Formats: sequence, C-alpha cells, structure tokens
Amino acid sequence: MEMSEIIKQHRIALDMSQEELGKRLNPPVNKAAVQKWEKGTVENIKRTHIEQMAALFGISPCQLLSFEPINPDPTKEKICDLINRCYGKEAYSVVKMYLEMNENGRKLAFDLIRSLHGNPQNTVPERKKEKAV
Repeated sequence: MEMSEIIKQHRIALDMSQEELGKRLNPPVNKAAVQKWEKGTVENIKRTHIEQMAALFGISPCQLLSFEPINPDPTKEKICDLINRCYGKEAYSVVKMYLEMNENGRKLAFDLIRSLHGNPQNTVPERKKEKAV
C-alpha cells in the first residue's frame, strides 16, 4: 500500500477530517496539503510531519512510508488491553470511551484534559533525578 493510501485510511479510521489532521501537526498544515498527500502528488513531506502522523496513527514512520508492512490486526483493542494491564480499569475505560467518540467529542475531551493537566493540583509531581556519585 502506498503512503498516500495509508494516510487517508488511518485518518478516516480516526474519524478525522483532512483539516483536523493538518491542525494536529506541528507546524500545522492546511487541508490542501493533506489532500495532496492523500493523492500522492507530494513527495517531500517534512520528516517531523511523518513522525507525528505515524505516532497519531499508531504505526512506525517506516510503516507510514510503506517500507514495512502494517499489521492488519485491529490495534485499538490491543492498545486498550495494554492500558488496562499497565494503568487499570479507569484508564482503560477512558481510552475506550475516547475511541468511541466522534471528531467533535474527541476534541472536547482533549481540551478538557489539557485544561485539567494545566493545573498542578491535578498532575503527579515530577521526581527530581538523584545525583550519581
């Protein structure tokens, strides 16, 4: 599968518009740029955009570039199971609900989490690294 198809397929699987995908990248790109990527008319996509899209899609940059095959197994359940084992039922439930939301719901959830995370009372303090002797 070509990179253009992979971008489109994963964007649609995440229920994301071309415009939203462009906005989630840093630096952001417009809808027209994403359209060109999905049509395969652009060959010089920035490395940072490739890395960010791969992370967003849950695949490696090599898979996005079609250098490695993408495992056809559904990854959402695997991710949820891993979160359940590592962080417990509540984290599992949060991710499961997020994956069931549409684009608008996901944006609202992300904005709320960002707001909560910005308050030091809601975050775990960073541990200071001990000096090596």
